[in-house]
Amino acid sequence: MGAYGDAGAITTDDEQLYKNVNTIRNYGSNQKYFNEIKGVNSRLDELQALFLSIKLKQLNEWNDEKE
Repeated sequence: MGAYGDAGAITTDDEQLYKNVNTIRNYGSNQKYFNEIKGVNSRLDELQALFLSIKLKQLNEWNDEKE
């Protein structure tokens, strides 16, 4: 889901995908000063989080429309 500008969110029920995305979003690190892979700093500011929290409420409806 896109927010406003460069923000977005990923939702999944896949445990491995969750772990991979979580690692990437934190500079490729799960442990301080040890980077397993090349990652990014992708933390949301409060305004972007607000946009996504509103859109998240409609996610099931949007997914149903795609089926």
